[in-house]
Amino acid sequence: MIHNPNFEHEKIKRVMQITKDLLKTPLAETRILDFGCGHGWYSIQAALLGAEVLGMDGRTVRMKGAITDTEKLGLKLAFEQVDIRQVSVLTHGRADVIFFLGILYHLDAPEVFRVLGNVHAMCRQFVIIDTHTALSGGATVEYLGEVYQGESVVEHSEEDSQAVRLSRQKASLDNAFSFYFTRESLFRLLGNTGFTSVYQCQVPHELQKPVDRITLVAMKGEGNGKKGMV
Repeated sequence: MIHNPNFEHEKIKRVMQITKDLLKTPLAETRILDFGCGHGWYSIQAALLGAEVLGMDGRTVRMKGAITDTEKLGLKLAFEQVDIRQVSVLTHGRADVIFFLGILYHLDAPEVFRVLGNVHAMCRQFVIIDTHTALSGGATVEYLGEVYQGESVVEHSEEDSQAVRLSRQKASLDNAFSFYFTRESLFRLLGNTGFTSVYQCQVPHELQKPVDRITLVAMKGEGNGKKGMV
């Protein structure tokens, strides 16, 4: 496995195991989109396993090392600087698997609903989501007649310039607030988006996973899923 801090090894192991266990296609015939790829660790590991991968992030700072590693290894892997709120099936096509790791909780309403709708439309098999959740539902947002509970979280000051916001690599790209959904609301939202089943991953275990963070797999199956909202 690629070199990075120990806690990241646990996360990468979990995501790769989920991918291998649930894939309906051989990895060599699989296309993966990695939304908010950051350092590109998941993208590189998936490419090392044989998948065709596109890593996308709104900032280039953390991707630089991954681009260098990719060139050395000759992988089926590319990186692109792009605001994921602008990514859709029209701009980037479809993929068998989408990694949506550490990015959902940086989005605010109503953009989060449109992004998830686009993710659903782009996904052929499943989406792996790793996100913080709200432990209480003191705030609400409404979309298409559904009310979702959670909490509004400050990402930046309203007075912060765009340059200052971009310099904060572990914050949202530019929105001053983000919305953390409660688990119940997040599960309901994924169902309303069109995913036919949603599963929470407990194994492989992550020893350092915070109590408010979960890893989910949202499956795009056939049958009773609602029509995706884009």
